[in-house]
Amino acid sequence: MKFSSAAALCFIASQATALSCMPPDVATAFNRMNEVPEDVYVLRGKLDFDESLLPQGVVNKERHPAPISGTFTGEALTRDGFTSRFDSPAIVQSVCYGPWCGGVGSSEDLITFAKIIDGAVVVEVDPCDSTVFYNPTPKMESDLISCIRGETCEPKER
Repeated sequence: MKFSSAAALCFIASQATALSCMPPDVATAFNRMNEVPEDVYVLRGKLDFDESLLPQGVVNKERHPAPISGTFTGEALTRDGFTSRFDSPAIVQSVCYGPWCGGVGSSEDLITFAKIIDGAVVVEVDPCDSTVFYNPTPKMESDLISCIRGETCEPKER
């Protein structure tokens, strides 16, 4: 499946003020990921990796965290729902907005959008949690099924 979505755009505050993010929702993430040039999988399941390798805290310098190797175990979204088994090596890539870097919990139940970059499954995590959704609900899943079928894919009202 081919999507294209710019990594979620949040308001990037100056280093002297707090980061301000829009509340994430799956339809917004789907529509943004539909705009990126890479192939994208919508996945439900668990990432397993060494969380201690994620950037810690807030720093006042630009950072480019190293990718973290791990695995993803779960299902990929199809037109019928999360029905396609998906177990694969995966790379967790923290993305920083100024001094704020994204993180994700290892072994937590989630829905995520994974880019395929040079044949690798890459989960980019930003400080606004714009492409990772914890404790997926039936509503999240039905919204994503509607999106992938080309039906209504409207972001929730803010």
